[in-house]
Amino acid sequence: MEPIGMISRSAVKRLRAAAFIMALAMMFSCLLFYYEDDINYAVSGLAAPALKKLTYSQTKPGYKAVLTWQAKKGREYQVLRKTSSSGKYKVLASVKATSATGKYTDSTIGKNKTFTYTVRRVIMSGKKVKETGKYDSEGLTTIRMPSSLKVDFTNLKADLSWEKVSGINKYLVYRRVGKCDKFYKINTLASSKKKYTDWWYYSTKGADKSTAYGKKLAKIVLNNYYLDPSNNPVSYIVRGYYSKKVNLVKKESYGLYLPDGEFRLETPAISSISDDGKIIWGTVANADGYRLYSSNDGSTWTKITDVASTGSDYISSSEAPLSDIYQEYKLQDFDSDLYYTVRAFASKNGKRLYSSYDTGFTTRNRKYSEKILCVGDSISFGSPYRDNLRKNFTYQNRISQLTGVSFFNPSISGATYHHGVDSNKEFEEETDSSTSKIVTGIVQMVVKGQNTDNILINKAGTNKTHLYDYDVVVLAGGTNDYLHYNSSIRSAADLIGNNEIDWEKITDSEKTRNLKFTVNYGTNIAETYNESYDYNITTFDGAYNQILKWIEEASIYRVQHGQKPIQVVSMSMFYSDRVKSSMSPYYIPANRDVTKNSLGLTLKDYQNELDYLNDAWKDTAAFKLYQYDTRAAGILDGSTCAVATADNLHLTKNSYARYGNSISDFMISKFLGDDDKKEDGIKADSARFLARAAKYGLLSERLNFLESKAASGAMLQSTSADEVEMIPDQTVEEMAAYIRLLYEYGYLDQMLDECSPEDRVRYETFIEFYNILGEEPEQAAEADNNDDDEASVYEEEQDEEADTDAADSGYYDNAGTDIIDDAYDSSAYIPEEDEEEDGTGNSNEGNSDGTDTGAD
Repeated sequence: MEPIGMISRSAVKRLRAAAFIMALAMMFSCLLFYYEDDINYAVSGLAAPALKKLTYSQTKPGYKAVLTWQAKKGREYQVLRKTSSSGKYKVLASVKATSATGKYTDSTIGKNKTFTYTVRRVIMSGKKVKETGKYDSEGLTTIRMPSSLKVDFTNLKADLSWEKVSGINKYLVYRRVGKCDKFYKINTLASSKKKYTDWWYYSTKGADKSTAYGKKLAKIVLNNYYLDPSNNPVSYIVRGYYSKKVNLVKKESYGLYLPDGEFRLETPAISSISDDGKIIWGTVANADGYRLYSSNDGSTWTKITDVASTGSDYISSSEAPLSDIYQEYKLQDFDSDLYYTVRAFASKNGKRLYSSYDTGFTTRNRKYSEKILCVGDSISFGSPYRDNLRKNFTYQNRISQLTGVSFFNPSISGATYHHGVDSNKEFEEETDSSTSKIVTGIVQMVVKGQNTDNILINKAGTNKTHLYDYDVVVLAGGTNDYLHYNSSIRSAADLIGNNEIDWEKITDSEKTRNLKFTVNYGTNIAETYNESYDYNITTFDGAYNQILKWIEEASIYRVQHGQKPIQVVSMSMFYSDRVKSSMSPYYIPANRDVTKNSLGLTLKDYQNELDYLNDAWKDTAAFKLYQYDTRAAGILDGSTCAVATADNLHLTKNSYARYGNSISDFMISKFLGDDDKKEDGIKADSARFLARAAKYGLLSERLNFLESKAASGAMLQSTSADEVEMIPDQTVEEMAAYIRLLYEYGYLDQMLDECSPEDRVRYETFIEFYNILGEEPEQAAEADNNDDDEASVYEEEQDEEADTDAADSGYYDNAGTDIIDDAYDSSAYIPEEDEEEDGTGNSNEGNSDGTDTGAD
């Protein structure tokens, strides 16, 4: 008995015999195939050649059907065709095989024909057919093109749909990236299917990134999930397919398809138009060229010229050179009063396809000079186009192009309004998942005139300004407060705070504990600060209030120095269908307005809180606050998010441009330029600003300055003429002008009531000593004795105001002449109307036309 696992000698012999028999069978099979036709002919005539493939496609000249079959080199075959299922085959052509595969191309077929082809062997005698063989009577039939192929492109996926095709047992789906590439089959579907969804995440995840196609596909996808509609180079083909095995040979028919496939041609976004007419726009994937237009009214367009595309046929999300991102053209006979636009065009299946166009671009309103500070998060920053000069697609760039205003935009991706805090950590940057804090990392640094986060230095340039240098401040954050908060936060109240309590903190002048933070963290210019605040900036409410408090102080400073108050634009939070993957996978859209974060808050909760704070701050006299509703613009909402954003969060190039148009119109109508032309204007009473300034003790700083410049040991109440002369006349008159404005508009008593008791004594002493109100009996008598030839400084100013029909004449020296070019001009403002009883015991304030003087 042989051991288990050992093979006996007899078994080895049997295996060798079996192998020999199989080798003989294979040799016989080969001989049989080689002599198949001769054997069949001897038995039953020439056998039917095995059909292999029929391919139906469109070419530039027309349409063609290519048939292949099993053949033997040098033998003659006839190609047969019938044009209907009930028709008879007719000889279409005779072909001599040049290899083991016969091939014939029918270029007379036309579009969407149902023709059937087959082949038979023939033996020739000279030029005549001596004998004909058999043929596959079923043949191979052409397959029509799927009708009504549609592709709904969104940033997460492409949804394909089509009408059913008969005579098939499969559908083949193909994708192409860029018009210059070929189509790759991505899926095979059953004949019962009429739709298919191509998810970018799954497509790129399964792509072979070692191949050129795989690398190309991976480059166009953002964050592994999203295909930015602005950079969409994808095309699709769907074709019917039929297959069947006959005598162990597979025969196939591939249906007709659109040669260029189905693709979307996106709208180009204009980046800039220079004063000499050079227009620059963002290129569009799949475009063959661009058509430029001009218009008098922005609605009826006249063609200027066509420009061939010089960029790539596809644009990667991050690695494309700038030559692929921008294209330019020098406009001839440029007119700054006209509108200009650009449309992309491309050849698509024999027809020219045009994109939509960028509306509203004109330089006719490029006449404003305001300096604007914009602080916010990644949308304000301009993601995903900010790197490598892509910032020209931000909405701030469009506003600047349309109006002429200048922007400083230190917005930082991931920034929150609130400042996350954890007492167990040395540096707060280590405890908060956001990359920066708007309150301390951006705004406070501008207040100090210092650089902010290191990202700002790299992307926005070095800061050389203070907050009071800006005419307008745009606040465009809050979205990241919904997502990013410190792990120590345990409740919604901890993060958002109680707005009533937070508001009382400032009015009660309470201070928060010192907070340690670092800016430019990790760089050689990093600075660490220990600061106290008027609000609890670790909460959403407190941080936002603190920012507005700084703006208020900067605005008062501007008014004190003869400039307009700051205009504040608080932008509502943009709609978004994207939340953290822990709450919902990125590839499943989730509306932030209804999707709660781990604190149980929705984005609507944050917006409601923001609305409450804005309503409270509208009562301030120190600045004008406007609220811009991003939802009301009709650009981004639940129905458009998938195509108006690059990734269900950040905007596409065209969406940024459209928001730039909308915000420009908003600013022009509200506060840019001449105040007298605004619909509700900024004619806030300058005295109200000064009264507010007194409330915070800022006017007393002017008194401090006067006293510091007086003779050593002398105070304002000194009667020494020599000592008084040492106080600069300009500074004295500046302070005197403030007092006169308060008095003229009825706010002097309010100012004296709201300031500190110590300051009140100083103000009253100043008023009396310098006879600010012209009420001293001695001076009045002296004026009478001089036959009214000489009036008080205040009376002289009022006389001049009457002559010039102005509310105030600025700063004056003792002779009544203007000595400061940028003197404060109260003609830019109007006083409030007298309060009227409304019958309820309340008073109404408003303009003479009955409209509310408050901010929108």
